[in-house]
Amino acid sequence: MKLIIHLLDIKDLSLNKIYKKYETTNEGVLIKKVDYDNSSTIETRELVDLFETFSNFTHIDFHVLENGDILLECSEGLNN
Repeated sequence: MKLIIHLLDIKDLSLNKIYKKYETTNEGVLIKKVDYDNSSTIETRELVDLFETFSNFTHIDFHVLENGDILLECSEGLNN
């Protein structure tokens, strides 16, 4: 989980318009989607950018939830 948080801190989510904040949960790290008018293009760009950040890490699972939030989970044994 420390790796995920480190990468998100480097990414500086505060510069995003849709995916601006994250919180840690029992399942992993949840990146919260905020409401933003006319967001589909911006949301897609930010979503792809975040996916590309974590796509090379085979031990990090990237899930887009029904509400649009993103859940990042580490494989078992790597949650520290």
